Amino acid sequence: MAQAVEQLGSVRGVAVTTGLGVNGHRDLMSATDADWESTLDDVLLATVRVCRAAVPVLVDGGGGSIVTTAAYSVRAPKPHQVPYATAKAGVVTMTKALAKAYGSSGVRANCVCPGATETEILASLRDHYAAERGWPREEALERVMVEDWGMQVALGRLGRPEEVGDVIAFLLSERAAYVNGALVNVDGGTDF
Repeated sequence: MAQAVEQLGSVRGVAVTTGLGVNGHRDLMSATDADWESTLDDVLLATVRVCRAAVPVLVDGGGGSIVTTAAYSVRAPKPHQVPYATAKAGVVTMTKALAKAYGSSGVRANCVCPGATETEILASLRDHYAAERGWPREEALERVMVEDWGMQVALGRLGRPEEVGDVIAFLLSERAAYVNGALVNVDGGTDF
């Protein structure tokens, strides 16, 4: 944050996009303490650290916006990702607490909950499943999403990173000046 202030002069918004939680995609019985600790550090504590650094800067600067990222799974936890969904639920709770604690100081805090979004990791899975299963590339992930992951998405596709980014940009902007403590799904209408 100090480097951002030094380079930018002031900071009015912070987007916290930490938390792949790679070791958190396990069920309760197979997740070790090390998996839990790794996931909590990567997902929850990384978000806490950024917010802890950002809040004083935003308050001193007269206010601003923090946008954190959770996941659609906070509303529909899956048995195969207990540590991940638990940590992301912690991000939601912390974000709502920040909204209440610092709203009077002009700091808004909101949380975006993306569904399956075709980042580089999922794009590589698209290629993998298309080759492995002999499916057309353009439908491979959508089929896996339904058949293997049990996800029904009203729009019938994965999200694009820029679609999540547009919502984050809106929440960071002054156009969202009265949005505080919100939990915003960006999941294409995922059926939980």
